[in-house]
Amino acid sequence: MSVLSKISSALVVEDNILLAGQMREFLTELGCQETRVATTLEKALLEIDCGIQFAVLDVAIKDDGCSPLADRLETLGIPSIYFTGYRRQDFPDLPGAPWVCKPASETELLAAVTEALGQSSTYSQPLSPDRKASS
Repeated sequence: MSVLSKISSALVVEDNILLAGQMREFLTELGCQETRVATTLEKALLEIDCGIQFAVLDVAIKDDGCSPLADRLETLGIPSIYFTGYRRQDFPDLPGAPWVCKPASETELLAAVTEALGQSSTYSQPLSPDRKASS
């Protein structure tokens, strides 16, 4: 059983389109049925309102922070992870969610996703070979 097999729709909020595509592919490998990408805060808020079940957030989208997104996800009870080049201690007011620093291996991302979903971080199916995502 894939980690995200029960997730029908996820959202990746990332202004780097290459990283967004890599994350979309990764979530698909984990079993997510549909992954949407938002490159702006406004589009991300609209996507959340359209219904998602999981999110991956960069903490800085263009010139905006992700606080409104993170707060909305927390209010709705939607699990999420932060995938960013920034350090956690630089954003102490963000709601708690697993934090993964770019670049990250698929193993690190998998651990964060399973933590966010409250699952065991062991994954029985092999992923493609680990590759580093660039910032």
